[in-house]
Amino acid sequence: MALPGIKEYLPTTNGQYVYYKDNSFTESVYLGFLQYDENTYAIRYVTKSSANKVPIIEIIVTLDSEKDYVELTGEKVLPAVSNENTNILNYMHDILYEFVARRQKINEVDFSQSYIKPIESTEDFPQFGGTVTLNYNAIIPLFSLQSIIDKKGNALFEVVEMGSITNDSQKGWDSFLGIPEKIPSIQQIDTINSKISDEDFANFNKKWEQKNSFYFMGEEAFMYSLEVSTTDRLSLLRNFSLSSENNTIYFHNQLIEILEDNVLRITNITQQNDSDTFLRDIKILSPIIDSTSRLTGITLYNDYYLSNLSYFNKLIKTSSKYKK
Repeated sequence: MALPGIKEYLPTTNGQYVYYKDNSFTESVYLGFLQYDENTYAIRYVTKSSANKVPIIEIIVTLDSEKDYVELTGEKVLPAVSNENTNILNYMHDILYEFVARRQKINEVDFSQSYIKPIESTEDFPQFGGTVTLNYNAIIPLFSLQSIIDKKGNALFEVVEMGSITNDSQKGWDSFLGIPEKIPSIQQIDTINSKISDEDFANFNKKWEQKNSFYFMGEEAFMYSLEVSTTDRLSLLRNFSLSSENNTIYFHNQLIEILEDNVLRITNITQQNDSDTFLRDIKILSPIIDSTSRLTGITLYNDYYLSNLSYFNKLIKTSSKYKK
């Protein structure tokens, strides 16, 4: 299923959503898009500006899925918009029309490697000040749009979070109020100068305790390894990137790496929704045979990672080595 006229390389599943930050405003403005089904979508406007008392505005729209362009067949605005906020409503409509029309221009482009190297489309976009580059990535739902970059390399519009609602809860979508100002960054571990002796590494390894199929280091970290089907890496990547009801993944900080022997490593900064503490989540997919891979996962508190940087970087590197 897809928005009218858009050919998705990785189709959006009903219930999936994406939130963007629009940096072209002086205040913090976020815009979210949610697909209920092929005819019904939601657009949500969120601002952190307390001075203007601008409300959160959500539009539920129905579209004619038989058309190859956006034609609204119904609309509900929540809450009712006052006259002074009609410009926000117009902005939400304009973005929907523009993003669909611009995404259609690259329908025939090969998106298979876009998770590593996004598809670039340089265009004139008056709403964002002139000539900009739109970057597209197939793992992002709906428009596949990852960011809009100006001539100086500044991100004018960028994905900050993706997620999925369930039949029982819209938490994540309707509880989104923006992202924290300071989110830990992710560096490629091969560029970090950190060393640990084999003896110290072996001694630190003794801290792991096995419980069933998991390994725990107190309450600070856990690790697992299992075989998974990897007929479609892009689908797995999207699933690894989606926030859930209880956990937020900050997609714009995500690091995806293709290593030797086609090993795929994904690093995310996440946050449990009932906590202010950040977690570092690493997933490593190592091919075994045909469409089967070994998935190794390491999740730990980010502060614990930083205080034991040499050990965990060596553990991640070791776990990323190709093994049949």
